Amino acid sequence: MKTTIKLFGTIAILSMFMACSERQQDGEYETSLFSVKTDGKWGYVNHKGEYVINPQFEEASLFTNGLAQIKVDGKIGFINEKGEMVLSPQYNSATMFHDGKAWVVRPDNAPELIDKKGEVILEYKKGRIIHSFSEGLSIVYDDNDNYWVINEKGETIFSLPEKHIFFSNYTEGLAVVRNKKDYGYVDKDGKIVINCQFDYAEPFKNGKAIVKQGDMYGVIDKEGKYVINPQFKAMMPDEKGYVVRVGDKFGWCDEKGKLVINPQFDLLMPYNGNDMTPVALNSKVGFADKEGKYVINPQFNDATPVFDDIMWVQADDKWGIINKKGEYIANPQFDKVSAYSYINPFYEYAISEYFDVEGISTWIASLFTDGKFDGIKVSETSIKQFREKYKIGDRNAYSKRYSRDMNYTIIANGTFQQKVSNGWWGPVYKLIPDAKLDYIHLQINLSNPSKYGEVYGAVNKALAIKDGRTSSGLYTTIEQGDESLSIYVSDKPFTR
Repeated sequence: MKTTIKLFGTIAILSMFMACSERQQDGEYETSLFSVKTDGKWGYVNHKGEYVINPQFEEASLFTNGLAQIKVDGKIGFINEKGEMVLSPQYNSATMFHDGKAWVVRPDNAPELIDKKGEVILEYKKGRIIHSFSEGLSIVYDDNDNYWVINEKGETIFSLPEKHIFFSNYTEGLAVVRNKKDYGYVDKDGKIVINCQFDYAEPFKNGKAIVKQGDMYGVIDKEGKYVINPQFKAMMPDEKGYVVRVGDKFGWCDEKGKLVINPQFDLLMPYNGNDMTPVALNSKVGFADKEGKYVINPQFNDATPVFDDIMWVQADDKWGIINKKGEYIANPQFDKVSAYSYINPFYEYAISEYFDVEGISTWIASLFTDGKFDGIKVSETSIKQFREKYKIGDRNAYSKRYSRDMNYTIIANGTFQQKVSNGWWGPVYKLIPDAKLDYIHLQINLSNPSKYGEVYGAVNKALAIKDGRTSSGLYTTIEQGDESLSIYVSDKPFTR
């Protein structure tokens, strides 16, 4: 039988939760089969620990939408539950399938949204990182931490304000955002509906969200009002209640913050709808019921939640399967198991490998407007004004990264010093702060040297240079080198 679970993780992952409950979020994964690792290779077993798909992969995920990610020779592909290769290993990065769609990236390409047959629904060339869709929206950001949201047509819905970043996918119509160090919530229209005011915040679940104020965690509603005041050292949502930490021990409270299971365990995992859950005490793991009483005494090194009345447990560094009576169904024999890994959908993303020649040339062309370069009337700008504009102190050059593909430097050229006598010590050079610029040199450095020719052609086309002048009236010369592209510009004729 195929079961869809809300996967949290294992005791090992919950160890990180002792320090803080940050970055936790539910994800739906199918557990009709579990991926296991033996002798360096991954395969799949059923609930009895019997191999259904023999070990043969470098990596292997759980199943979503009937497909699982596998890796062969460093490339990602997808298989079905029969072990048949549905999409051959050809991708450098990919998300899992959700709602029948996944983002994939072929070598040197932009992310493509594909269906389960591998048909391309959408290609998206902007940005560097693109996340799985959640509630019809996908979060994208570029190399300079600019974040925006697109729909399934690739249309931009909104961009986050400067210095804001996303910290979760959308759940219940809201996503967590961070402004510098404070956390709040944004709706699907881009409106900050709960101001950034918390030291940490988690996604909404059942109309409520865990937040951190100072060193303590509490719970708010969608109006940003506390329903449980900050009072716990850590919290994790679990059905209608919460796993909580008081001092160094874990217990469980109801939706009003009333303790139901007194803090007594070194670790306690969410029940997630099951009648028992893994608990740890004195470095050993067992299982407790909803009253906090032991059903299976602590004896294992690690354990997973209950999956269809079975649990994975670790003993002597090997993983096996037990039933709810604590009896072994499959003796410990596997090195690793997929049910052991905590997976967070927000951290499912594809990494673009697209070299955005068009984006670079468009950006360069945007600097040439109304007879000015980057807002500068070159012949009327002094070296002092140039330095003040770019905040570069006593230097004549301003450097910045445009993207992972390109860095650029804007260099002021002109006679900015004069030789003056300093008595018997001889001549010295003195700055002329009001000296005007003769021309500006825009130096472009690309991460991929083979792209200089393409960028050179695209920039020439974008600037529409005719008789040495751009369409904006600026005198411009472009020179292509082996290690850079140089663009010289002024609003008057100049020589170098």
